[in-house]
Amino acid sequence: MIGLKLSRMARAADMRTVQFGAVRDYQGGCVGEYALHILCPWRFENETGIVTGSSDLYRPSDQNKELNDDFDWEHDDNLQDQQLRQILNGYDERTRQIVNSTSLLVVSAGEADLNGGFWLKLSGGYRLVVFPTGTRDEAWRIFRPGSEEEHFVVPSEED
Repeated sequence: MIGLKLSRMARAADMRTVQFGAVRDYQGGCVGEYALHILCPWRFENETGIVTGSSDLYRPSDQNKELNDDFDWEHDDNLQDQQLRQILNGYDERTRQIVNSTSLLVVSAGEADLNGGFWLKLSGGYRLVVFPTGTRDEAWRIFRPGSEEEHFVVPSEED
């Protein structure tokens, strides 16, 4: 992963998907060399603090709009998607993916913890931090799309 650019981000319901490396067409969409699927809490941060995170999905991007039963986080403009579009600076209408059109967000370091969490240091002063909060449900997985290699899943199915 070191040296690979965070190339695209998308959602499948509330699962955040992140593509790293060179992008190619695959099964009607676009994938990177590696795909990270995050189902647990996460945050995108920089030196000033949290830029966005998993709970921002359920907040309207317009801070003047009240959070009520009419807000549909899957279809309305939510804060998480808005912040990520601002950082990555691109969007692909066909795939509905947020596209990194900047030269930033190249992985330069990473570290895992003993509880299945990890962080990735990204160029431009950003970090992606992932932190599982449960013991049984899948928290995240990383894999090579289109490869026969096994997915690395946390927690593992053996837990």
